[in-house]
Amino acid sequence: MSQVDGIYANHALLTIINDLVGKEVLVEAVDGAKYSGIFTACSPEFDIGLRHAYKITTGNMTNLLPKKEDMTTKMLFKFSDIVAMSALMNEEKVIRGFATDRDYHIKQQNGRLGDEEHELQEWSADEDAEEIEPLDQMPDQRQRYQRNNGWNVEEMFNTNSQMGVQSTYEEDLRQYTTAPVEGNEEDRRRADQIAREIENSQQSKFNARLENDDDERDLDKQTTEEDFEVQSKRGSGSGGQR
Repeated sequence: MSQVDGIYANHALLTIINDLVGKEVLVEAVDGAKYSGIFTACSPEFDIGLRHAYKITTGNMTNLLPKKEDMTTKMLFKFSDIVAMSALMNEEKVIRGFATDRDYHIKQQNGRLGDEEHELQEWSADEDAEEIEPLDQMPDQRQRYQRNNGWNVEEMFNTNSQMGVQSTYEEDLRQYTTAPVEGNEEDRRRADQIAREIENSQQSKFNARLENDDDERDLDKQTTEEDFEVQSKRGSGSGGQR
């Protein structure tokens, strides 16, 4: 059984190190320089390995993101060169969760409100601020476009006509939707009768047999009813042989 050496023998410290993997850490060196990077590895002697590390200076400390030319893909810090290392450990659920003003205030007070209760104040706009319409009184999209000098439908059609573009738009939307069935019950019965007559006709039956036929046929030769009769006789004859 192999012996566990160094910090790997400290279970509590090893748990913390495992939680740091993949997180952004801040390393302070003995010379006073500070480096930021992604915590990647740690040796039993507590040598620290960072990825995409860069030195924090007065020129870049206020930047939202570091410059690519300032970053080093891999950077190793010996234990003897490290003064301190810190990382921001936030719970992901807290970050993603929704919080009200009161919840946020409790969080700022480390979960304790103390003796004083903070009453929420209603927000009010300044006198020179733009007035916001109530939600139930806001106009619909078309009215907002018209108010903002947007295109009117009739103006668009008139402009297209002047440019020689003829619109095929119909107000009843018959090109885009299924047209409603017109007629009374007598018309419906008449339509059903015509459909049955078509289905029972010899031509319809022949077309159905031709559509469902699986036999290979000569494409240059027209298929007739006699071909199906010959096929049927062959099938019955072969089925009767033992």
